[in-house]
Amino acid sequence: MPPLFQLDNYDACLVRNGTFCLGTFHLSAPDDNQLYRLLQWVSSNARHRFNHTQLHRGLCLSTSCINVSNVAISPKQQFQQCVNNITRSQYGLEASMLRLDYCKDAQTPASVPLDVADDIFLALCIALLAANILGTLYDIFRHKTNKGNQLLLSWSLISNYRNFTRIYPNEDTIVSRVNSIHALSYNNKFGAKIKDIRFIGRGEKKPNSPSKVITPDDVYSRILPLYMFMVSFMATWSRFIADGTMWIPIMEKEAQVCRMKWWSHALFINNIYRPDDRCLVQTWFIAVDMQLYALSIVLAISLTRWTKVVIKIIPLLFLVSVLCNFVAAYSFNFKAVLYLSNPEYLKKLHYGMPSFKLMYAAPWTSIPATLLGVATAYLYYEMRNNKIDLHEYKIGHWLVIVLMTYLTSILLHLLIEMPVQKFLRAALGI
Repeated sequence: MPPLFQLDNYDACLVRNGTFCLGTFHLSAPDDNQLYRLLQWVSSNARHRFNHTQLHRGLCLSTSCINVSNVAISPKQQFQQCVNNITRSQYGLEASMLRLDYCKDAQTPASVPLDVADDIFLALCIALLAANILGTLYDIFRHKTNKGNQLLLSWSLISNYRNFTRIYPNEDTIVSRVNSIHALSYNNKFGAKIKDIRFIGRGEKKPNSPSKVITPDDVYSRILPLYMFMVSFMATWSRFIADGTMWIPIMEKEAQVCRMKWWSHALFINNIYRPDDRCLVQTWFIAVDMQLYALSIVLAISLTRWTKVVIKIIPLLFLVSVLCNFVAAYSFNFKAVLYLSNPEYLKKLHYGMPSFKLMYAAPWTSIPATLLGVATAYLYYEMRNNKIDLHEYKIGHWLVIVLMTYLTSILLHLLIEMPVQKFLRAALGI
């Protein structure tokens, strides 16, 4: 079989003033071609294998395509003819170009040259570095007996490291028991809500006073500066830090997307606005977490004002959200993340995959976990106020609930992944 990927030496090609082209080609042949039928059969198992009817080639035209006609043609046409000649002579297959990523030589200018946005980000980095240096020097040479200038100390690397590594004592033993969940909170929506399990009681000044239940501005101000710094870096200087065969189709393309979608990241809606155009693909979680945090705020405030009503509505919302997610997954054949990890979609970072953008990276999928987290936080709040000790209750009841939830999730997964008829036959042994 023809190899899926073939790349010439990119740096050596440009040093010799050659032209390097990168693109994707589709193979075709008559129906009686045995090799092509084999490629189609291998590619039909998309769950575990790449599409072998598509070839990815990066060739130096001056070395790999010297046998192409000397007639004056464009690099694109020369690249197309070269790959087609190779596949035809070696495998008896025709290759037609599906996508040309680029053709470039040593003199080809950058697709996105330096501009004002790059200069602004560079100036920002210099200003931040200067502030760190000034604050650190001030921290070193100041009199330790004085409190010092807090504005300058806030930029000190020494002070910030000291604050970062400080251990804060926690007298609340019940909350201390869930400290281990902190490490999981970045991968689990339920853990993210449990992590702030104290948010209802911690901010209240007096009963029935919702004025300081939680402070979303604190969360926003902590996350946004560093978050936007990384988005700005991806939109500006990231495309200049290296070069290579795949740099243009991956990094330069992502830089252009970041320039287009930066404002959606600032509003934490990048997973909803043009979800297929991805700037820092992993930041979908930050957007989802902030969206669900906003929902948690509404529920928390509602719990302090209309406790009896909201405490009945939350279980109903939980069941409705689970049911809606189930119906959507079954109706549109959405796949779980395990089934999204097939070779072709991993190669394209799930571009154009409905299961990723409409299920996996969508906020509504995690609403049940958010509701469960808010309910657990409120349960803890009531238990603390009523001085209920968990040691007085058997843990077996909790284990049964967890086990039943797990078994229910497996059942729903089986119903989604196989037709109902096959599931019933397998269950009944027919």
